[in-house]
Amino acid sequence: MNDTFPAFFHCHLDDEHGETGSDSRGFRLRLNAMGIRYKGLYAGGDGAVFLNLSGTTISDLSPLTALPLTHLCLQGCYEIADFSPLKSISLIWLNL
Repeated sequence: MNDTFPAFFHCHLDDEHGETGSDSRGFRLRLNAMGIRYKGLYAGGDGAVFLNLSGTTISDLSPLTALPLTHLCLQGCYEIADFSPLKSISLIWLNL
């Protein structure tokens, strides 16, 4: 496990919507403006951005390229047909 991975960031289908981290508000506003529903979000001052989309109905990953994501959970996201937008995101961790 990566040392920067917060112990409280979980990637489970049954997790409640959560948000932590001092820099999360701006990312939350951007995700809401893009119409992206998420289960968890953490944006730390160290540049780490964790996004949990597990079990959501996201089908288009291209809007995520506008975010500086480092960790992404897509567990149970069965409507995604094209994963190519992930190529342009510098992810440290990805859960499918």
